[in-house]
Amino acid sequence: MKTKQEIKQYFENGDIPDQEQFWEWQDSYWHKDEKIPSAQLDYDFSKKADLINGKVPASQLPSYVDDVIEFPNLSAFPATGEEGKIFVALDTNILYRWSGSTYINITQAGIEELKDLVDRGNYTGSKGWLSFLPSDNSKDGDRDGAIGINSDTYSFFFGNMNPNHTGVYNTSYGYNSLSNVTEGQSNTAAGHFSGKDLTTGTANTIMGLESATGLTTGNDNTLIGVSSGYGLKEGTGNAFLGKWTGCFITGNNNTFLGYQAGQFWGKGGTGFWSSNIVVGGGTSGHPNGIWGENNVIIGSNLELIGNNSNRFIINSYTSKANRWYNTHFIEGNFADRWLKFDTSLQVLRLPQADSTFTRILVSKPDGTFGWEDKTNSESIPLTGTLPNKPVTGDISIKNSTNSTMLSSGYVFCSDSSANGTLMDSSALKFLESGSGIIAEISQQGIITGDTYLLTCNGSNARGFSGAYDYTSNVKELDYIQKKYADKQHSYTTEEEKTGGLWINNKPVYKKTLFFDQIPENGEILIDKFVEEVEVIISNQMFTEWYAIDAAFAGNHWMSKAFITLDKRAVSFQLMEAPDYDYSVINSFALTLEYTKKGDQPVV
Repeated sequence: MKTKQEIKQYFENGDIPDQEQFWEWQDSYWHKDEKIPSAQLDYDFSKKADLINGKVPASQLPSYVDDVIEFPNLSAFPATGEEGKIFVALDTNILYRWSGSTYINITQAGIEELKDLVDRGNYTGSKGWLSFLPSDNSKDGDRDGAIGINSDTYSFFFGNMNPNHTGVYNTSYGYNSLSNVTEGQSNTAAGHFSGKDLTTGTANTIMGLESATGLTTGNDNTLIGVSSGYGLKEGTGNAFLGKWTGCFITGNNNTFLGYQAGQFWGKGGTGFWSSNIVVGGGTSGHPNGIWGENNVIIGSNLELIGNNSNRFIINSYTSKANRWYNTHFIEGNFADRWLKFDTSLQVLRLPQADSTFTRILVSKPDGTFGWEDKTNSESIPLTGTLPNKPVTGDISIKNSTNSTMLSSGYVFCSDSSANGTLMDSSALKFLESGSGIIAEISQQGIITGDTYLLTCNGSNARGFSGAYDYTSNVKELDYIQKKYADKQHSYTTEEEKTGGLWINNKPVYKKTLFFDQIPENGEILIDKFVEEVEVIISNQMFTEWYAIDAAFAGNHWMSKAFITLDKRAVSFQLMEAPDYDYSVINSFALTLEYTKKGDQPVV
């Protein structure tokens, strides 16, 4: 065979190769159906990798090449992988490596920037949305974290809005926000679980965690705040603003404004409650439930309860409490057509009256106003009233500082502050502005709201005195005379009742014991002098003990000598003198107050 250089000479410029030369040129190349003899190749074939069952043995692969094992999906992988091998999930074409404890995604080529995804055809993923949550089963990611646009309905979503909805122009932001919407349209929901159960409802604006979670078919609602309109269901035309507003109500045209406004409205009652207006933070209604319709409630921290309809209330409190029973600042009823004011009424602008004003505004004692025809006024003659023509109304005498009111049955004198004296047929009463009656003198006695001061200015005045000795008649709340007090504060070695009662209503006894001879061991048995003692209420002691240069009251002296008392005995102890002879004590006096076992409580 000729060399390549020799064959090239056949094809120089101007040459015309013949058939034999063309065949020599063709034969100089190996044809694809011809095998090349290994002797013709410059290669050491002892190093080549031989296939075993169609695979190259790992021992013949370079160190940087791993085994590749394919499975239908990730869940089909063996529970425990092998190191040095690459596992492929065929459904997603994602590559994994075994870390020793779990499978690690190593398909870095699958991670792209958002711009790359958008530039690639102006859509993201095969389903038209981008997820910020990975999925082990889909390369599109988890629907719960999806952001995208439904090209058929022009609905925008960030979250798991129902992808099969047909209603147009919906917008959702949040996990489970509008997750069940079907034919509903023009709804805007923001917040996790906002509008979760909405299906065919239309034109609702929902904002806040769990807001309108239970709304299904209602339309034209504006619900803003955490859990606002939580259980509204098919309600329409409601406007709630504030956390926990209208959590239980189902109905139409309700307006709740403020933190917890109308929170428990609809709880405890069955029905479709509508046309309620609640304005005020904390005006939630009672937790036990409130229901009704056509109410206007204005103010903070009002807790109404039960069935309420057609009510108009204006009131306010600084903290929440059960005030459903209170009389309110302003209260009315739309059905019964009445209005009440629990306050004084002051009108600052009225026209000047003239002859065309022929009626007078009057009221009942309960505050109900009414009209009466104006009559010509009558005057009292300076000479006094005529016989059988008494003054039937009140007479007021007044100057800049004091006034006197003469009325049928009483006389009232007061100063400009309304402090004064009221005298009627039964008593003399002393009044103070803002406090009412503060003292009263009548045939039955003296009543005063403060200390009653009795002043006697005589040279030998004795104050409050009695004409007789009432000692034997004294009761629990009676004032006592000196003779009775002297008896109560006297001491005797005879047992006597004090007249007082212990906390269990048993009578209290008193007795004084005196000893001028003390046993050597320092123990005086008293149970034979005071028998059947149940409780020792109080005691008084006095000891003369001149051997230690002491005479003292109480149960100890200088932290050196101590006296212990119980119902059985009195014991003396001199510290640091264990064998002391207590017979040297000069005298010991003990006064006891006590109750007795056999007595019954005084009823």
